[in-house]
Amino acid sequence: MTKLHLLSLSFSLFPLLALAHGCAGELEGDPTRFLDGSVSATGAGGSQGTGGSSAGTGGGGGTNAGCAQAVPYLQTTCGIVGCHGGPSPQVGLDLSNIGNGQQYINAHPTGACATSNPLIDPGNAQNSLLYLIVQDQPPRPSCGQLMPLGATMPIAQAQQTCILQWAQSVIAGGGGGG
Repeated sequence: MTKLHLLSLSFSLFPLLALAHGCAGELEGDPTRFLDGSVSATGAGGSQGTGGSSAGTGGGGGTNAGCAQAVPYLQTTCGIVGCHGGPSPQVGLDLSNIGNGQQYINAHPTGACATSNPLIDPGNAQNSLLYLIVQDQPPRPSCGQLMPLGATMPIAQAQQTCILQWAQSVIAGGGGGG
């Protein structure tokens, strides 16, 4: 085989290998970069919030009062083709174009999790499916499996906290987006 044939073969097999491996796992580097300063890397300290306002109320309009890294993390780790992105996102949950996140408030995926907690629970962000599904500790949702798909351990506590802070900011009307 010529070098050109080998190169073209490797590029054609790459998407298959990516799908076979599963969705992406943790981001590399310092997980504390996911924090906004109100919570330590171990999850201690700071306010976890107590409820929130109804969907679409509150200030913010496109700025992210929560963790600025949550949207890029969800889009690049979860919102990819074969997972929660592309023309047929898994369980009808598209995380490739999050925007301000308001569409996830009181929304449910399809399939086994259709009757579970909402993706973002406006009454308590800690009950949001997008937050619970990345944890491997109680309370785990009664449906689905630990995300990202294929993970044997939950994502870093700092990343979990970042997703929670983002959900809280979405509830407050800030949400941010990419």
